[in-house]
Amino acid sequence: MSEISKRLVVSSDLEKNLIFQNLLNMEEPVVLELEGKHYAGIVELYENGTIVLHMKDTLPMDVQGTVRAHFVFHNNYHYFTTSVHKKSENQVRLQLPDKIFKNMLRAHDRIDVLNRVFMRFRILVSSE
Repeated sequence: MSEISKRLVVSSDLEKNLIFQNLLNMEEPVVLELEGKHYAGIVELYENGTIVLHMKDTLPMDVQGTVRAHFVFHNNYHYFTTSVHKKSENQVRLQLPDKIFKNMLRAHDRIDVLNRVFMRFRILVSSE
């Protein structure tokens, strides 16, 4: 596996723990893609390789099976596919997979140097 490929996969339990504990404390949203619609939720609990999300919107009644989830952590777009189980009207439990994939994102900004504008462009490295 090349050096870039290794950086685009989160597979260690220590790194997953760091990510989801920070998402829990910062209340950053995790977005689920269900039947072409996006539902955002906040991490409410993280334990034993599962997370419980408190959803901002009410979910459809028959939420079961596999979903794609994504979130942004430290300017990196993370995504994974996992199984979901509905706990209540606004709570779901996600089983964390062995690997979480990420794309490195960098925002662009304009820099004015002696009346000349230089741009830093957004860099996107895809792991798919």
